[in-house]
Amino acid sequence: MKKHLIAAAVASAFAMPAMAQNVTIGGYFEASVASTNFTDSTQADTNAVDQGAFGSSRLVISGSEDLGGGLKAGFRLESSLGVSGTIGGGAGSSGAGPDVLFNRGAELNLSGAFGMIRVGKFDHQGGENTDIVSSFVGNVALSEGSTTNANNDGPEGVEIGSDRDGTIAYRTPTIAGGFFEIAYTQDDQITAALSGNGSDTVAANASNTLATHTAQGAVTSLYYQGTIEGLNIRAGYAKQNKKGTADTVNAARYGVGFHYNLGMAEVGLSYAKLTTLTNTENKELIVGVKVPLGNGIDIRGAYTDYDAAGSTATSGDYKQVDIALFKSLSKRTSAYVAYQDLNKGVGATGTSGDKTTMRVGIAHTF
Repeated sequence: MKKHLIAAAVASAFAMPAMAQNVTIGGYFEASVASTNFTDSTQADTNAVDQGAFGSSRLVISGSEDLGGGLKAGFRLESSLGVSGTIGGGAGSSGAGPDVLFNRGAELNLSGAFGMIRVGKFDHQGGENTDIVSSFVGNVALSEGSTTNANNDGPEGVEIGSDRDGTIAYRTPTIAGGFFEIAYTQDDQITAALSGNGSDTVAANASNTLATHTAQGAVTSLYYQGTIEGLNIRAGYAKQNKKGTADTVNAARYGVGFHYNLGMAEVGLSYAKLTTLTNTENKELIVGVKVPLGNGIDIRGAYTDYDAAGSTATSGDYKQVDIALFKSLSKRTSAYVAYQDLNKGVGATGTSGDKTTMRVGIAHTF
């Protein structure tokens, strides 16, 4: 009898962790029909299927396992989804560099009373996640008019450390109404194109081979996210060490965001400043509001003022106004109509010319 009890106890000890394992598949999918009119008559107006206006379409596979003693192990795999463009009907990234399935993140983590340790490919939150306006208004308020440059040496935005390969981060337990996270990526940790680590190039017809890249310095970041007296706060700092021959200073980024729910409306403000590797400054101010109108309808608005120092020959400056009307069709599905007015600086880089865009779209969370 005792032998049977011992055997049952041992079997239960091995079975319990397996029963506690949890794996979920979720994400976000969005598509719209966009009509764009350019102020410059030399730019042809366009009508096209668009995506990513209010959220980045993505597939997320995540899981966790209770290890006992207050410990949990987890993972997250995140991939872009597309209805058009280079990954229309597909997932991951493709184009200039090697195809990457989980291009938006691939991490393992361990959590407990000590906090959480994360290892893998993910964003430096202190380098970009302080834009709190996008959390309740949508991606529509994000740097639409600026160019992108992972070397942080031109008028490319105010982010450092997006989707960095080989990153390790430590997140504290709850402190001061939230948590702190410090993250670090060693230099030359790029393993695939489009990972936010450098300027990637590949030979023609060689999209499935490993890309070469400009030497990149290490990235360090510090981030805080919490709520104090109903005020949601995000604040962060990130630094990318100079390494290339053209680099003159370490790139540095400071950002802060505030969000408050007044009941009759949600309001938010985000500000960020990036000093690039070539010692120029880019600044971004975003103000947003979301007003519920009842019956699952809300109106959203955002104003973005972007100031890019960059080259004297061109200007990445722009001012952008976004207004949208949302209707919830269910807990997971919404339809929207949105208007955007973009005014760019003289000789602006990136998407050419001042323009207005009307979108009619649908978004689904799964």
